[in-house]
Amino acid sequence: PMLMKSLAAFAAIALRGALAPEALTRLPGALAGGLTVLATALLGRRLFGRAAGLLAAGLVALSATAVGYHRIGKEDTLLGLFFVLCLWCLAEARAAAEDGRFGEQRRWEAWSAAALGAAFASKYFVFYFLIPLCSYAWLHPVSTWRVRLQRWVALVLVALAVFLALNWSPLLPGTADYMARYIRGDVVGGDRGISE
Repeated sequence: PMLMKSLAAFAAIALRGALAPEALTRLPGALAGGLTVLATALLGRRLFGRAAGLLAAGLVALSATAVGYHRIGKEDTLLGLFFVLCLWCLAEARAAAEDGRFGEQRRWEAWSAAALGAAFASKYFVFYFLIPLCSYAWLHPVSTWRVRLQRWVALVLVALAVFLALNWSPLLPGTADYMARYIRGDVVGGDRGISE
């Protein structure tokens, strides 16, 4: 996925000379890490109250694993941020539906789909698309939150549009060939072909 690489390149171009090259490379991950703490606080507050939100944010801010990933600028940083945002937006959509605020419900659903598309653009964990569906199915018996099939299709299209806007490499001509060779198990990289 090219999103983290694009953000690091953009930071390097936009802030050239202002920071050391290593700092420019790590800046997007550090910013995403800080935003992940905020998103965790918002999700925790929505689900369990203000104290739980603050505790969860503190745990993420002090987590050696989270800080380590945010420090080295890995794609997992953006994946974590966008996935937490996806879950927060889902929780807000359900709360809006329970309160009868259907316009807000639809907006939160769209934001959740956009965050999921951005998560896919960060790292190709496409199996994450099952989590919003499982969440909805789990809450269905105890909630008034309802999403029709046509709405699910629209949300999938929103996620796909965001994914392709942030990561257009699947649209490049050589990508299909690369994917086919990768699935077949052919060598697609490394130095094996050079030594032969």
